[in-house]
Amino acid sequence: MNNNKSNSKWESMPFPTLLNKKKFDVGKIKRNKYLAQGHYPIIDQGQSFLAGYSNNASLVYNGDLPIIVFGDHTRIFKFIDFPFIAGADGTKIIVPKKDIIDPKYFYYTLQNTPIQNRGYNRHYSLLKEKTIFVPPLVEQRGIVEVLGTVDECIRLTDAVIERAEELKRGLMQRLLTRGIGHTEYKETPLGEIPKPWNLEKLQNLTNKITDGTHFTPNYIQQGIPFLRVTDIKDETISWDNVKKIAKEEHIDLLKRANPEKGDILLSKNGTVGITKVIDWDEEFSIFVSLCLIKPKHEIINNRP
Repeated sequence: MNNNKSNSKWESMPFPTLLNKKKFDVGKIKRNKYLAQGHYPIIDQGQSFLAGYSNNASLVYNGDLPIIVFGDHTRIFKFIDFPFIAGADGTKIIVPKKDIIDPKYFYYTLQNTPIQNRGYNRHYSLLKEKTIFVPPLVEQRGIVEVLGTVDECIRLTDAVIERAEELKRGLMQRLLTRGIGHTEYKETPLGEIPKPWNLEKLQNLTNKITDGTHFTPNYIQQGIPFLRVTDIKDETISWDNVKKIAKEEHIDLLKRANPEKGDILLSKNGTVGITKVIDWDEEFSIFVSLCLIKPKHEIINNRP
């Protein structure tokens, strides 16, 4: 490649040509060896930035930094600029050629590179086929500076949101146990509550409590949405990413769990305790990871 040419304009370069081929040791650690605390952070292909810790110094990555971690199954990219240990399953380490591409620019570009979803199959072979736009290094660093400023704004905003959520949780705890304007309280198995309040078993406040099917259905491209716990983690449901099942199978699953507008979904597997009020009219079915609660609307308000 002509260096003068690369310093004067953008180029379109195959992904493999941007990788440093220098050999390095990558000690990988299995999930059952992760610690909650330790000297060295573990980076794997999961959603969480840090997966855990280890005290095994012999497993620490000893190559160049910064690098990019790619989740071969999850398609998640992580920018890493500190010593770490790689998770054993599906953790690919991408070492950029720093004389051609800025590592942080490479990271931002890869995040913006569409990779077909193969489910839990591997995706690195698809990534190797991609072509990357590479401007001059000076321009790359300018782009990184702008996007870094945006990232910092997002980080600060997230911190404010997290603090607001903490305040809300504290306020909810007080309001749902102390009420408003009460001065007299009584002891119950759940602690003090206002004297006019009563304890009721959940079964007395609902028409039905059940969970979704215990069997994995046959997924299809177009059909009835099939919700799992991962689908209700965010404020809004990403319906385009929800699994789909055939109408006939959906009708059969309704015999066990028939979710309707005004009912409540509660996660009971994986991340336990996520709730979502069904505020839409479209029909859907649910997996075993979700509990369906049908409140008696005449005696309880299930709206947040």
